[in-house]
Amino acid sequence: MADFFVDSNGAGSRELFEKRIYYRNQISQLAPSITNFNFGEKYFYGRVDRHFVPIVVKTNLLEQFKADLVEGTGAGDLNFVVRAFNDVQQQFKKCAMTRKIATDDPFLSNLRVYGAIASHRTLYSDHLAEQFNLIKRAFEAQPIRVRNFEQFMDLFLKIKQDRFYKTPFTKPAFIKSALCPLNASGLVIEIADIEADNDAEKIEKIVRSKNWNFFINACNSYGFMVDENVPYRMVADIGSAYMLHYASQDNFYTTDHILDEAYQYAHDEYFPHFKYYLLRLYNKVRTQSFLERTECEGHTVIKKIAPKKYSKADFDALFHEKQFVYWYCKIRLLEETTSLRPDQQEVLIDDVRELHQSNGVSEALKVFELIINKPFDYSGSLGYIYNKLRARADASPGKHNVRSATSPMGGGKSGGSY
Repeated sequence: MADFFVDSNGAGSRELFEKRIYYRNQISQLAPSITNFNFGEKYFYGRVDRHFVPIVVKTNLLEQFKADLVEGTGAGDLNFVVRAFNDVQQQFKKCAMTRKIATDDPFLSNLRVYGAIASHRTLYSDHLAEQFNLIKRAFEAQPIRVRNFEQFMDLFLKIKQDRFYKTPFTKPAFIKSALCPLNASGLVIEIADIEADNDAEKIEKIVRSKNWNFFINACNSYGFMVDENVPYRMVADIGSAYMLHYASQDNFYTTDHILDEAYQYAHDEYFPHFKYYLLRLYNKVRTQSFLERTECEGHTVIKKIAPKKYSKADFDALFHEKQFVYWYCKIRLLEETTSLRPDQQEVLIDDVRELHQSNGVSEALKVFELIINKPFDYSGSLGYIYNKLRARADASPGKHNVRSATSPMGGGKSGGSY
């Protein structure tokens, strides 16, 4: 079977591409009702709200799985997701006892949790550590050395624009990026320990299982979607009446209620720490001292310069919140796809800073994120795909009808993820 399916990512790019196409064709025939989380707005599922603003799950609402948890996993999810899974699990046990399903399947006879929530805080911390190292090397390659924090920020923004354009630095950008897995949403349960890039094993051990159809039907009946690319991954459908039944036990009665109360804006969770991340980066890139040559009355003078050190108290006193709102906006605009011209970006930042003065930081950043996270320019959104298809059809002699490519929201515009 490995001749037809990918069994690792070690294959050549052309072979990998062809085998991935073969996998998608096969799984669309074997499992037509499962969900492709790599297409359109589903790509952002559980990581953005209806306006595509990045969100993170509230950790106080997470609950650990207690039964049939693979040792060492330490997994949990949103509490209503755990309850729904427990009922799916019990249904499998009952049907196995009455021999309604095969009892010898390694994964689809007695469901066990091999993986669930991935901490967005740990994921971002690990990512930021890698970014710090890359940025430090970029600073070391510069001909100048920073003397203080203001000079550091000027150079950092230049390096970010020149060398790390679109690479996530802030947490909102990271949450929305491909670097942050669906597991960070608190909606995911993995019931096998198969490598996600091993298509051959996924087909053989999961999709061709005697219990596969029972598994799909059970997931549908309890409000779970199944990931097309990882078919042993169950994803809570918070738009499903079945899942909302479980959520109502926590007083979440609608999808919007879950998004509003079980999640928070990533920028609200992140911004209070933003300036200290920048201070940590400054301390990482600054040298203890450096030599500077200057000309004075025809003589070369060498001075030893010690870059400024900041205590937390000094840092808080010297740099006020409004300055970090400005720097936050500058960095976020480098991270997002936007049609705004540089002069329009500056007007937007000025407006955000005025809103910060009158309404506070949370409201100011909320408006800013709503503006810069509009999905229509994103490659991969349904709106983007629709416009591409329409342009291609208009350019072709036959001019095919592309109305079927519009989003569920209609009008050819990009709809929500839920």
